[in-house]
Amino acid sequence: MPNLCYKFFDHCTLVVLRGKQGASKSKETSLSHITWVEAKSSLTGAILNTYIQEIDSYRLDKDAEIPSIFKDKIEQFLISEDTVSAYASAILSYQISWLHYIDSSWVQSFLLPLLNLDNKLSGPAWSGVIANKLPSVEVSVLLKPKITHLFPKIYEWAWDQRLIEATSHKIIELALPSYKGKDKINASDAKNCFRNMREKERAAVIRYLSKGFAKNSNECLRDVTTIIESIWPRERKYRTKEQTSAWINLLEKSGSYFPNLFHSMEWCLTPLEVQHHWLNSFARNTSDSIPLASQFPNEVLSLCDLIMNRPVFARDSIT
Repeated sequence: MPNLCYKFFDHCTLVVLRGKQGASKSKETSLSHITWVEAKSSLTGAILNTYIQEIDSYRLDKDAEIPSIFKDKIEQFLISEDTVSAYASAILSYQISWLHYIDSSWVQSFLLPLLNLDNKLSGPAWSGVIANKLPSVEVSVLLKPKITHLFPKIYEWAWDQRLIEATSHKIIELALPSYKGKDKINASDAKNCFRNMREKERAAVIRYLSKGFAKNSNECLRDVTTIIESIWPRERKYRTKEQTSAWINLLEKSGSYFPNLFHSMEWCLTPLEVQHHWLNSFARNTSDSIPLASQFPNEVLSLCDLIMNRPVFARDSIT
């Protein structure tokens, strides 16, 4: 970076840290609501991302450490007492895997504490982690004791629904029976995560599982079957109409695996009071496949019997 550019960004850094970013300082209670999307659009985000690009241009090896000229500036943003620290937490946590690769000791000293759920900056920091793809296994192992407790804490942060659902997706990815990483979430912790989710997020997990049938159907069948039989909460209060609709959506995509999957999930289903026209997709002819109702008529009829409410007739109306 040319010397003139360094001077310019140093000046911008001073402006930000002196509280001249524009808005008045936020109250501490509002910092948890700040997300990576907001941070990326801020002046703090622009400066930090410029520093990150410059550090990356050095092509540093593992544990080479962040150059001190940048490290000092980055730390100034993190120790600020206003929205600047929240923006910095989100921006830097988004890059946690890469930062851990080049400077693991710095990450453990400065970023990991931010991800403790009792830290006032945990909301912004976790939004950065969730907005990116799954962290490296080395980082994910460090985060596992915390990520399993994100639900229900996450609801206190008033995040956008898409970010909340992205969190549920990451949890199910780490809990899949076929996943063998050191950061794998065990069945007991996964079950508690599902229990602590709202109905929308549990339905989002089911819809996310259905995507596996387009990639590796055999593996997806084993994963979904194991989740249904061993991990999914069995309490009656979790058998809701929204989740039943999500399970049906999964069945629609299951193809030749429909009978096995249906028999595994029968206990998950509950009658639907309103017509969702879900049956159309089971009977629809396409150029690619035979309708499920034609392939597996007995199972589709059993499904109808389970989820369609029968009309109730008064005794005196029967002749």
